[in-house]
Order: sequence, then C-alpha cells, then structure tokens
Amino acid sequence: LRATWKNRIMDISREWSINTKTDTSKLLRYIEEHKDDVEIGASHGDFTPWAIMKTNNNDYYLIDSEAAQMGGLKFYDIAYFYHRVYTKLKRPDLAKIFLEKFKEMINWTENDEVAFRPVLASRIMGGYFDGERDRVTSMELNKELETNLMDS
Repeated sequence: LRATWKNRIMDISREWSINTKTDTSKLLRYIEEHKDDVEIGASHGDFTPWAIMKTNNNDYYLIDSEAAQMGGLKFYDIAYFYHRVYTKLKRPDLAKIFLEKFKEMINWTENDEVAFRPVLASRIMGGYFDGERDRVTSMELNKELETNLMDS
C-alpha cells in the first residue's frame, strides 16, 4: 500500500500542477523528494468542519464518509481539515489551534512531522486547483501556507 500511495500522491500532485495556472513546481519537487516519508493509515477522505454533526445530546458524529478507507494516507484528514479551515474558512488562527491541539493529543513526534509535511504540500497544491475554480479558497492564504511549509 505504501508504494501505491507514493505513486498516487505524485500522480495527483502532477495532475494538479498541470491543471493550475499557479507555479507549483517547488511544491511538486518537495513532494517528489519526500514521497517516501508518507505513511499509511485510516482516512475519512475529506474531513472538514462541515463533516461533523452535533446532536441535541451533545454527541458528535462524523458524516460524509464515502471517501473513507483503511489504507489511506496517514494524516491526510489532518492536512485536509487544517488546509480547509486555513484557506476556505479563512481562519488561520483556528487552523493553527486545531493542529496544535491535535499534535498534543497524539504526542506528535518528529517522525509524524516528517510524514505530515508531504501530505500537506499535496493539499496546498490542491488548494491552488480549488482556488482557481471555486472562488472561495483564498489563494493568498494558500500561498502563505506554501511559504510557511517551504521555509520551515
């Protein structure tokens, strides 16, 4: 599965790169250099705030799981949620709090950071693709995420 995802993350990223007007060559190169760092895990597939339902009893349920899989990219949901809150809801402050709390909750390690970064890079590439089409995703905030990733 891991070998499949290494190829798949590159294929998806190349497709986004070809189909965006934005220069994503640095991100594509980064993903190519770090694709061996990705890990496999359970994945919802498109985890966002609007995929969480709260009941009157204050119970929470995850919905919209048609893209869920047991053999997906580890941290894909975290990268997706973080990216969507940062760029689509335009709330970098909340996105950062979410990521910090998640890292605390699972005792985030350096290995986790290494596995997370190429997945986030791929989501940032997807953000350029989305931003050019949905007119909701902030291209400016997406660029900010790219800069932060590449500078750290």
